[in-house]
Amino acid sequence: MNELANIDVKIIPAEITFDLAPVKELVNTLKMTYTDWIVKEEDLKSATDTIAQINNVSKSISDKRIAIGKDFKKPFDEFEKQVKTICAELDALSKSIKDQTDEYENKRKATKKAAIESLPSYNKYIAFNEKWLNKGTSIESVIVSIDNQNYERKTAEDTIKQACDNLIPDRFIDMYHNGMELSIILSSINAAKELASRPIIVAKEEPQPEPLPIAKLRVTLEKQKTLSAQFSGTETQYTWLKVFCADNNILIEFWEVN
Repeated sequence: MNELANIDVKIIPAEITFDLAPVKELVNTLKMTYTDWIVKEEDLKSATDTIAQINNVSKSISDKRIAIGKDFKKPFDEFEKQVKTICAELDALSKSIKDQTDEYENKRKATKKAAIESLPSYNKYIAFNEKWLNKGTSIESVIVSIDNQNYERKTAEDTIKQACDNLIPDRFIDMYHNGMELSIILSSINAAKELASRPIIVAKEEPQPEPLPIAKLRVTLEKQKTLSAQFSGTETQYTWLKVFCADNNILIEFWEVN
């Protein structure tokens, strides 16, 4: 089809005939007259007029050059205009065909994606790779990729469970599912275990002071920046309270009240 695009173009080299002798003579005259001219204060008005005359001569010569250039370029501009029009028609034709092929391609990808998501090994934790939709990517290779992701996730979950010991691992596994790095999660588990292992200080129950008026309470809290609270719960709930405080950099001490 490319042979049809051969354009028969005949280029006749343009010839411009000109005679710049009168212009050069004028320039030489101006140079001889004004090159060595030392302008004095009484010459300011005539100097200004002379500048305008020289500039007008230069502009008229330049304007002639621009006009000749436009005429010289007209045949090419017309050729370029018509070629661009033809190319625009071809581009529109190509796009109309491509839009149809794209529609089939999108349907193919949607069908393949549905097939991948229906695989027994596919689950909500799988990170879908758009390259799986390429024609050259087989379902067998996709299954291998999914199995690798499942193995990596299962290994990480087992590592987290093993590291937790007596801690409930669900929260830390959710961290991994939400994209947190395993090394950071293991550090958080170690910190939680260390906090949970601290002994509970037993203190005798002391009479509780009378509640302060609200205004005075605000002043006291703002000054001391310390809160006292009483909790009642199971040992597991106490452990989770310690983990929460550790994660949020809250310093807390526990006393068991009999």
